[in-house]
Formats: sequence, C-alpha cells, structure tokens
Amino acid sequence: MTRICAHAGIDGTIPNSLESLELASLRGYDVVEFDITRYGEKLVLAHDIEARFETEPPPLLAGGLALLKNRDITVNCDIKEPSMTPEVSALIKEFGMEDKAFFTGEIAPDFESLTPYKFFLNADNPCLDIPPRIGLTEAEKLAGFFRNSGNSNFLGYNFDYLVLAPEGLALFLNENIPFILWTVDDEALIPGYIDKGIWGLTTNKTRFALEYRNSALRSPEQFSGL
Repeated sequence: MTRICAHAGIDGTIPNSLESLELASLRGYDVVEFDITRYGEKLVLAHDIEARFETEPPPLLAGGLALLKNRDITVNCDIKEPSMTPEVSALIKEFGMEDKAFFTGEIAPDFESLTPYKFFLNADNPCLDIPPRIGLTEAEKLAGFFRNSGNSNFLGYNFDYLVLAPEGLALFLNENIPFILWTVDDEALIPGYIDKGIWGLTTNKTRFALEYRNSALRSPEQFSGL
C-alpha cells in the first residue's frame, strides 16, 4: 500500500512549521517530511535561510522531534548538508525515534554517518553518477546498485517524479525496489501512482491522496510491484 508522505507545509500551513507537523500527525498521514538546515550553530526546520528569520527564527529540529516523538507517524528527515548527518542522528537517538525516522536529501556518499539509520537515496547523490533523466538504462544501473549494496539500511530511492520516465518506473515496480516520488501535486497523476503501489508519494495534496488511497474505488493494481 502506498504511503502518503505529507510535504513540508501541507493543507495551507507554513512550510516546516510546527503547525504543519502537528496537522500531519493528526490527519492520519503515514509520513511527514521536513527540511533540516543550519541556522548559525543550530539545526532548524527550513529549506533555505530566509530574510524573515531575522525577526522570526525558524523552529528548532529538536522542537519538531519533541512534538512528533509520541505520534503515530514516520518522519522523513530531508537534510540539506551532508556534514550535519551525525548531529541529526544524535538528536533522533536522544528522542528515542530510531525506529520511526529515515533520511533523504544531501546524504554523504559513504553512508557511514547514517549508521544505523534508514535512508532513501536521491537520484542526484554523487555516488550514483547518473544523468538527470531516469530512463530504462539509468533505472537498470540504479537497480543493480541497490541489489549489490549489501546495506540493509538502504531502503530505496527518492525521486523527483518529473525525472522518472515510465519505463524506469515500471522497472522499479517489476523488481520490487521501493521508491518515493516527490512532490506530486497534480490530482490527475496521484491516483495512477497510488494504483501502481509505489512505496511512497510525497505531496501537498495529502487529503486528496489519503482519501483516494482509502476509498473503495481504488484499483487492485495498487498492490502490484511491492
């Protein structure tokens, strides 16, 4: 069954705000994504450092983890600098969230700093060395890399849906390789991805996606390939 991943800033909330995390945890979504960057010496919830932060500092990562610690939702930690991975890992451990967190984003290519945490690799990770468009040839290379990695914490891939060609998507489904597509906000596309049974779909249209997935009208094909 496709996991509905709430993008940072769902349902009209400010991206990466504590309000957005609170709402995601209350509405039954499977995963909530937030961006992690550095603001001075602190780890904060933000995609980029913005001018408004001079008067309204971004939420601390610790505050977001504290809010979600006892909620029934998985967290997708989208890190923006590989060097911050050990600090983020330490905070996750401090809050006892090792079993409900995974990493995406700018992950260090050696993966060592992630141990023992789970992760999905973005297609532009330097260790993959593939062109932006993922057709059949690129998908075959990525499938081989996944099968041969020998790393049980490597869960799959995290793709911008615009770069994954249909033949690449079909290969991953046929070979049972988990992947997340982001950020899919076109309501004409969401049902098709859910019907195919992709591992996860990151979207701002979370209510639409969840209602479709849970409806009696969903296609049996959604359970194929995973």
